[in-house]
Amino acid sequence: MFPEKLKKAIQLLGDDVNWKIVELLADRGKVTWQELLDGSGAVHAKTLNFQLKELIGVGLVDRYEVGRSLEGNTGILSFDLSPWGKDIVRGLQSALNTKQNE
Repeated sequence: MFPEKLKKAIQLLGDDVNWKIVELLADRGKVTWQELLDGSGAVHAKTLNFQLKELIGVGLVDRYEVGRSLEGNTGILSFDLSPWGKDIVRGLQSALNTKQNE
């Protein structure tokens, strides 16, 4: 009944670090990698990288890089909820509001 992409997204949101990443992005919008590391509860950079790859892979989060040069110098990485990720957050908030108003 539900597409696999949605099932995977819901499974990912069951993880505390992933949930915190989505909360931060929903609250602040586009943030840098360092801001996510500081605010996500990820204990290690490797953990954050793994979580972000999964969230990006399922389509909840978009990755942006500004300032990468042809010489390979890394620019500034930032992340934001994808349009679909924003729809899911709005849907969850709407469901919560409906439940509270019952």
